[in-house]
Amino acid sequence: MILRSAYMVLDRHAQPYCVTKVATLFYDRPHILRTNIVMTNKADVIYTTKSNMNGEEITLEWYDLIGRRIPEKKWHQVHIIANYGGKVVFVYFEKLGLFNLPGGHLEEGENVDTTLRRELAEETGGLVIDWEPIGYQVRTDSTGNSVYQLRVYADVMGVKEQNIDFDGSIVPTKLVSFDEMLKVWGWENPIGYRIVDLIGDKFLATISETSFLESHEY
Repeated sequence: MILRSAYMVLDRHAQPYCVTKVATLFYDRPHILRTNIVMTNKADVIYTTKSNMNGEEITLEWYDLIGRRIPEKKWHQVHIIANYGGKVVFVYFEKLGLFNLPGGHLEEGENVDTTLRRELAEETGGLVIDWEPIGYQVRTDSTGNSVYQLRVYADVMGVKEQNIDFDGSIVPTKLVSFDEMLKVWGWENPIGYRIVDLIGDKFLATISETSFLESHEY
């Protein structure tokens, strides 16, 4: 059993937030991440880091949404953890020099469903079969400015090796195993581990179903 990380779990009753327990994350099987997280009525995870854009300190508050309705927020971004035959879909952004999840900003007049379907089509050529919310994070910068970023899980089809985005740029895609998702995403942190914990079973189910079908082909 390999120790993975540790992070703060917050007392649901404390004002302001107080650390009451350290949750230890570890792998005991390749795809399954287990935690001893205490559910709260506030943020499920709070994580302070530095922005990969300008190096300023930012605070990220993560809220689970599995099995819950999406709250009414002014969503700044929506990004998709897209399951394509048991693989996670990434797109390469040349300007940033990195791979990221498909997704982006909500355009005027769009809702979450419209945005995620448009972004996936523009960046990968793929289609969303169905989707559900995973959670959202509130990103607060050093000036106190906060934005709301939604993360969703989606089963998708028709993903291309590369696609031409709306601005004419060519966007390469990359399919990676679920185990490699956080590394490729550059998101090996408490929120990333929480997301793995929440959706790992969905990828395992797809992989198992694909393996079963392949083993019964004639």
